Amino acid sequence: MKDNIEIIFRSVGERTEKLALEAIRRHKEPIILKNIIPASEMVKEMFNVMCKHPNKWFIAVDADLILKEDWLKAIKEIVKKNIKSECIVPTTLDYIQNSTCHRGSRMYNTKFAKQLYNVVANKDFSKHVVLEREITIRGGCKHVLSHTVIGYHGFEQFYRDIYNTHIRIGYSNPPHGKRILATIKNPNTAYKIAAYEGLLLGLNGKQIVKDTREYMPYTLAEERGCCTLTLDEFYKKYRRSN
Repeated sequence: MKDNIEIIFRSVGERTEKLALEAIRRHKEPIILKNIIPASEMVKEMFNVMCKHPNKWFIAVDADLILKEDWLKAIKEIVKKNIKSECIVPTTLDYIQNSTCHRGSRMYNTKFAKQLYNVVANKDFSKHVVLEREITIRGGCKHVLSHTVIGYHGFEQFYRDIYNTHIRIGYSNPPHGKRILATIKNPNTAYKIAAYEGLLLGLNGKQIVKDTREYMPYTLAEERGCCTLTLDEFYKKYRRSN
């Protein structure tokens, strides 16, 4: 049965790009936006695409998010419960925090796509870590948080990418950052040391990222190339209850 749900897949070369795309394609063929940088340009193009599809719900999925096997059913239920909403932020399981979070995906009612596109086109936003959240707020859209888990965020990524992302978030909110750093697996890695010292010293975000890249270059075998797991192997390895 045809529905009013479309998927936008966003990638800048994440290690799980192929897995994330396969998980989507098991249920739907997505619109792919790839290697558009900076992030604001990626978001701008995303809203531009949405403007061409009225009366739809668009689900933006990043390439570091592997959707669960039953993701389409879950998303349909989320939309049904929040049909009059403007933007829905679903829940995902996060690798580093070892808990749930609201990262890796957003769901947009395309009735509001034009006003959101205008925010980005007019550069009416700051260089904020949570870029889409700020854009939607400035565009007059309200967020609704859904507690339904739709996928696995940050699993099987390059270590450097995982830590740098959380370091940026940590710098924007040091108490939050310290909580994240306390949950990092592989506690003896230089990443944790560099990130924690960076937070304590009040270094700016770019300096922290630069430092951590110097501390831990790609040296591990699993850091080279794309993830070697098949999608079914990934599900078997990480499947857990909500």
